[in-house]
Amino acid sequence: MRPDLILLALAGSAFAAPNAAAAPGPVVTERPSIVRRGNVGGTSNVYYSLDIGFAGSPYYNVYALNTCINLNAPYLRKISSFGPDEGTLCTIYGASNCGTQAGSATIYYPGSNDLRSFGNNWNDRIASFKCVAGRPASSVGSIPFSVSRRDAIATKI
Repeated sequence: MRPDLILLALAGSAFAAPNAAAAPGPVVTERPSIVRRGNVGGTSNVYYSLDIGFAGSPYYNVYALNTCINLNAPYLRKISSFGPDEGTLCTIYGASNCGTQAGSATIYYPGSNDLRSFGNNWNDRIASFKCVAGRPASSVGSIPFSVSRRDAIATKI
């Protein structure tokens, strides 16, 4: 066996190995369908990103309803856009463990592509969130925008 081929194979496998430290979002056990689907089977899709307009490291995942989700770096208190799928209400919290000491607000589909103008400026404040199945009683609390950019980003993730 040629030593140069063994070294080449080992070097290639080092670069091909997944980097567990690179996983930016909360730990999940299921990769979501990219298709917007609302809440299904006790879960719902949620989109969020570091920058306004669902830009800057967008993250899209499926989460269990009625479960507090604590954010990890780089998203912890750095989210500028947030949007749950249709049929889902999410409460966002400024504190970990869905604590209300740093404030909370309810956001629903399509969410907000600019959290600076959502409620009392929620830009870079979200530490945790909890989503439930439901629809808002009125249109107060969510800033409508075209979800086409958000959904286009989700198909690339």
